[in-house]
Amino acid sequence: MSLLKLTEFKIASLIKFGLFVILLLGGYACSSESEEPAPEPDVIAPTVNFAIAGANSSPSESTPVFSNQITIEINAQDAGGVAKVEAFINDQKVGEDTTAPFQITVDLSGYTSKMPSSGKFQDYTLKIVATDTSGNQSSTEQVINIDNELPSISNVSLQNGAIINGDTNAVTFEVSDNEALSTIQVFLNNELFQEFSDGVFEFNINTLELSEGENSFRIEAVDLANNTANFDVAFISDNTGPEIIVSNLIDGQIIDESFNLSPQVQDEFSEVVAFTALLNGDTILESTTDQIGEVLIDPEELAVGEASFELVASDALGNETTMNLTNQVLRRLFKVQMENGFFESTWFSFHILISEMDGSFIMLKSAKITDNELVLHAPAEFPLDKEYMVSFIGEENQGSWIETHMTVVQNLTRSNFTEINFSAPFGESMTQQTIPMSGFFGVENVIGRGHGFQSTHDSNLESFSLESYEGSGYNPYNGYYLTGYNMGEDPSFYGYLKIDNPLSPDFVINRSDFSFDNINQGSTSFSGNGLATYNHTLNIWGFENAADVGNRNSHLIYDSNYTFNPVGTDNYYYPTVFEAYQHHFRLNNYNTYRDGLPAAEYLLPNWTIDHTQSGNEVSITKSGLGHTVGRLMVEIGNETNGSQLMPILFASSQEGPVYLPILPEELSNLNVYPIFQNQTYSVEYSELISFDTITTYEDYLDNVISSYKEHTEVAPIMESMTNRNAFIFNNWSFKYQ
Repeated sequence: MSLLKLTEFKIASLIKFGLFVILLLGGYACSSESEEPAPEPDVIAPTVNFAIAGANSSPSESTPVFSNQITIEINAQDAGGVAKVEAFINDQKVGEDTTAPFQITVDLSGYTSKMPSSGKFQDYTLKIVATDTSGNQSSTEQVINIDNELPSISNVSLQNGAIINGDTNAVTFEVSDNEALSTIQVFLNNELFQEFSDGVFEFNINTLELSEGENSFRIEAVDLANNTANFDVAFISDNTGPEIIVSNLIDGQIIDESFNLSPQVQDEFSEVVAFTALLNGDTILESTTDQIGEVLIDPEELAVGEASFELVASDALGNETTMNLTNQVLRRLFKVQMENGFFESTWFSFHILISEMDGSFIMLKSAKITDNELVLHAPAEFPLDKEYMVSFIGEENQGSWIETHMTVVQNLTRSNFTEINFSAPFGESMTQQTIPMSGFFGVENVIGRGHGFQSTHDSNLESFSLESYEGSGYNPYNGYYLTGYNMGEDPSFYGYLKIDNPLSPDFVINRSDFSFDNINQGSTSFSGNGLATYNHTLNIWGFENAADVGNRNSHLIYDSNYTFNPVGTDNYYYPTVFEAYQHHFRLNNYNTYRDGLPAAEYLLPNWTIDHTQSGNEVSITKSGLGHTVGRLMVEIGNETNGSQLMPILFASSQEGPVYLPILPEELSNLNVYPIFQNQTYSVEYSELISFDTITTYEDYLDNVISSYKEHTEVAPIMESMTNRNAFIFNNWSFKYQ
């Protein structure tokens, strides 16, 4: 308790308690006489010394020179503890530290290095002051010089961004300083590359030891004050020639079609200054820039065999790139495209036989079941206008016998026939339904038939069997038209009924549901042809709309086999509910398929054709004008493999005989091989054919053969004349399952 407070307490106690004053004063006197004496004050200053990091620790008579920054390491000691240390330059405070170990960093960049009048260093006094916790201070000082001028690096011979190559690239430079230099070094890609101890500042860059592209070097100069100057140069190392890109030609590629060779040349770092393309040693393309241009490569101008291309490009540094391509020039015959599904699971094989026009062998190509495309090349030189024949041969397992599908096309050249596109066979599945019938009489006939369905009824007209097809080449019907004959209804004996697809489970074909409305009668005459005019056939198909025409969703609405007509005339019936019609008219050996309803009159073309066969040679005699295509239908079956027909198609303008192909020994496993070897085949009929929109054999090859079409699919009017009254078959048995 302080004396002041104790005195105040005594006075207050004396006023309140009177007699106790003396006692309290007595007690106070005793207490004061027993306290400890006060400690001696701290008057001893701390000890202090310092060192500047990086300075020479050896004694020297010269004043130390420092650069633009120093770090002062201070050793200050005191028994009572050091409160702080301070740094002063010329008595101006420049730093302070309050925590041991003491260290002060001072920025000297703002101080003048030399006196302008004399050019000598300006002296500065660096003083360090240490203060202990009692405020005692001690100090120590040192005179220093400050050098803030960096070394100068100049006249570097390699400029930033320069592109160099090779193993010799000399780089020179100059270095100077206001005082003296300590070290001069060059770093290449941040690694020490060379040190210099004399006044010759030159080094060499070997770019062959560097990575392509961007590299760099740095010149570093350090003076005695540790001022450091750097000079950085980024440069490009380019020892690679220009890149040559050819997008449509690779090494080993077969050259069988014309194409434009249009190389692209690019250099990542340098400028393209030269390009040359040579073919078999002859220059075909040149340029002095990266804009190369193009040149047409026509294999017809080259000999069959090896073709060597050499492409050479150079850049401004002399780097060169050479591309060598060795290719084969072949004579392309044609390309075969095979849609997925073309090869049926029941097929054994598919072969393409190329023969001379006399039937002798040229080459054979066999397809694998996984093939979608084949390109056939002649085995040797083959002129563009040289004619040949092709046989497409497929073998199929029909269970109890092997069927050979075979179609032969003649008068082909490399100019008029370039490809064929095989589609998947019609149909993948068949649905059969049996439908009850009611109310019919025994003399009546009910039929239903179209591209995607057919039907029959039993002899008692009590049940109706409907078969519909689905899959490739077929499109769903929304219903099926049935036609009835000898129905006995007024105004005609002809009626029709459309049934739904799909049918309801309890559906019954009732006679009373047939319609006799919207029926027209037409008539066609063919009595002026001077033939036995009773032997004719007329079929009419209806299409409900344009989409059905495109999808070939036809409905047979008239069949002359179910009617009776006077000689030379056919009075036919047809419902008017259809948007489009197509018909087939046959009179003896004349056939025509046409769009629309039957013509009012048919005048047969004045064509005749006949043939005689001797072995594989068939002599043709023909007359008349206007036909385009000839066809032989050849029987190649036997007792064990059933009746099989092989169509041979040829240009009807051809003079001379038609030859059947001779099968090579490679096809000896074919079921029909013995028949061809023994020449036991026979021509069933010969035929002349025309189309109103196909007037040349070249057009025929393009629209029928290349497109894999039948004669009934390609023109509004098709006409044919055979050598005898014969049923007309299709060209492609491959198309039908």
